[in-house]
This record gives sequence, structure tokens and C-alpha cells, in this order.
Amino acid sequence: MQQDYQDFKKYIEGSNIKLTKVEKHDPASPDVTNQITTLAATKADVVIAMTTSSACTSSMKAVGASGWKPLQIISATCKSAIFFAPAGDGAKDALVVSNAKEIT
Repeated sequence: MQQDYQDFKKYIEGSNIKLTKVEKHDPASPDVTNQITTLAATKADVVIAMTTSSACTSSMKAVGASGWKPLQIISATCKSAIFFAPAGDGAKDALVVSNAKEIT
């Protein structure tokens, strides 16, 4: 995860994209509500969740519950309906990014 963040910083250099805040979480933790609450306070236009497993659902749920309406970009590891369905309205309009073609 650390490498992803460093790569992202490199890719936005020279653009008008501003990295507002970075919140990390323990990969074993299923709940990232505190991190999303901190990010919501920035009122950023976009949130990128580079996470996995139940933290995918937790992040989308927390965004939905916060009243914050950023564009959500979710890691391809979260693309399954098993992560989106339990997130309810928090998953509405979330985008999944992947560097591979989905064959199913």
C-alpha cells in the first residue's frame, strides 16, 4: 500500500491535482470508519480507497453515512458484489479501477 501511495504522488506531479490527505489503516482491520471520517472533514472532491477485503465495504458505507459526496474510486480488489451489496447507498456511483480486463 505504501508503494501505491508513493506512485500516485509521482504521477500527479506537475498536474493541478492536490493530494489533500492520506489515511492508512491496518490491513487486518475490517473497519475504516475513523479514517473515512477524517478524510470527509477535508471535503475533498475525490476519495481513492486502495484497500481490500471487508475494509472495501466499510469505506463505502462510511462515505455514505458521512454525508460527504466525493467521487469514490475503489481498488479492483473490491470489485465483487460481495463488497458492494452490503455497502448500500455508500456504494452508489463508486467506480472500480483495474489494470486488467474483467473476463467474467
